[in-house]
Amino acid sequence: MPDFVDVIGQQVLATLEGSPLANELRGVSRLHSLCAGLQTQPAELAQPLLEATRSMIELIPQLGGAVPRNDDGPSAGQLMILSYLALIQELLRDDWEGVYRKILPAYPALDEDLSRLRSIVAAVSFEQALARLDEGWSPGADELLDLAAILFIRSAALVEVSGSRDLYTRVAKSLDHRQPFLKVYVAAACLMMPALKEHIDLENWNAEQYDCVALLDNFHFLSGAEQWG
Repeated sequence: MPDFVDVIGQQVLATLEGSPLANELRGVSRLHSLCAGLQTQPAELAQPLLEATRSMIELIPQLGGAVPRNDDGPSAGQLMILSYLALIQELLRDDWEGVYRKILPAYPALDEDLSRLRSIVAAVSFEQALARLDEGWSPGADELLDLAAILFIRSAALVEVSGSRDLYTRVAKSLDHRQPFLKVYVAAACLMMPALKEHIDLENWNAEQYDCVALLDNFHFLSGAEQWG
């Protein structure tokens, strides 16, 4: 079973086929996958990662800032792109010294380009997009937008970007047995992140919301779920 990020990404991508945003989402998704895969398969993935980095590196500042000011907030496609950028930022920040610096000396061209990618991705700001989402997102109107929104809220938290307490109260509305499994699971994983502890009003949760959070333990065996607990 694929990682839930990619499951949601594929659902969003299916709605974008034929648009420029589809190619951009496909590109950042592949870049994230290759960055993560290099940690365990450097010989196989060094060249594909070099090619993917060179094809996307000039686009990243534009993608990271592409949040229109005259709409109701980021679209599902924009949120997925931003989620992948945040995940790439986290990977290249947290694992740079312990993992990548040990691999890259064997691949000088990739070392140079990935170092540049790391600097560019580190400069992407997620505050504006999260603020726009905080202002305009009302869960329940669009199931796919809800999934992309919750995923982005979690991805932003991984790089220390947080929203209002009300934003996480809206995420907590997805902790409901009547909601689709994936939505409940992603919401629970988002809200249980230690970085968000001070932003969440746990004392106002009901028994059903706590029960939904138990999904993180009950389904820990799923492929990719170790990244979510």
